[in-house]
Amino acid sequence: MPNRFPPARRVARIFPKATGEIALLIAFYGACLVAWQLVVNALEIPKYVVPAPSDVAISLGKVFVEDGLAADVRVTVVEMLMGLAVATVAAVVAAGLIEEFPLVRRLAYPGLVALQSVPKMAVAPLIMIWVGLGIESKVTLAALVAFFPLLVNSMAGFASYDRDALDLFRSLHAGRFEIFLRLKLRAFLPSFFAGLKVGYVFSLLGAIVGEFLGSTAGLGHAIIQMQFQLNVAGVFAVLVVLAVIGFAGERLVTLAEWRWTRWRGRA
Repeated sequence: MPNRFPPARRVARIFPKATGEIALLIAFYGACLVAWQLVVNALEIPKYVVPAPSDVAISLGKVFVEDGLAADVRVTVVEMLMGLAVATVAAVVAAGLIEEFPLVRRLAYPGLVALQSVPKMAVAPLIMIWVGLGIESKVTLAALVAFFPLLVNSMAGFASYDRDALDLFRSLHAGRFEIFLRLKLRAFLPSFFAGLKVGYVFSLLGAIVGEFLGSTAGLGHAIIQMQFQLNVAGVFAVLVVLAVIGFAGERLVTLAEWRWTRWRGRA
C-alpha cells in the first residue's frame, strides 16, 4: 500500500508537534530555574547551602575549563558502558537459557533473585577487595546493578511471543533454533529495550557508587573532592552533567528502540 503522505509532507506534519513539545519543555524548566534563582536571592540562602542556578552555571564552566572535568566524564562513561555491555550480554544469555530450559529456570532463577535481594552497597567492599580499586571494580558494580532489570525484562520479552504463531511454526516442522530466532527473538525486542533504559541508568549509578568507595578519577571522585572543599555549586554542576548523561543515553536507547521495533506500528 503506498504511503498516504510523501516523506517531505510527513516530516512537515511531524515537525510542528516536536517543535511545540520542545518549546513547552524549555518554557517549563526555564520557569523552574527562574523561580529557583528568585527564591535563593529573596531568602538570601548561602551558596554553601543551596547555590543559585547562576552560581551552578559559573561553576559548571569552571570545572570543565580549570578542573578538567571532561576527563572525569570520559572515565565514568567508559566504566558505565563497559558495565552495561557486560550486564546486557549476561542478562540476555541467562534469560534465553531460563526460558528455553525449564531445568535451568528451576535451578538458577531462585539464586539470581536472592543475589538481587542483597544490597549492592553491602557487596561493594568485597568487590573492591577481590578486583582492586581500578576500573574493574567500577565495571563490576555497574554490571551487577544493571543486570537484574535487564534479566527480568529479557525474560518477559522471550515469553511474550504469540502462542498461535508457535503452533504454526511447529506445524511447519520448524526447529527450536528457528523458532527462537524468527518468533521469540522478534517478540523479545520491545521488552528488552524497556529493560535497557532502566539498565543504562542503573549502570551509571553503579559506576558512581564504585567511584565513591575508591577512585582517583571519574564524576564520583569529583563529587567527593568538591564535598571536602564545601564546593556545593561544584557538586550541583557535576549532578547536572550526570543528568545530561542519563537523559542523552535514554534518548539514544529510545531512538534505537524506534529503529528496531518500527514493525510494531505496521503490525
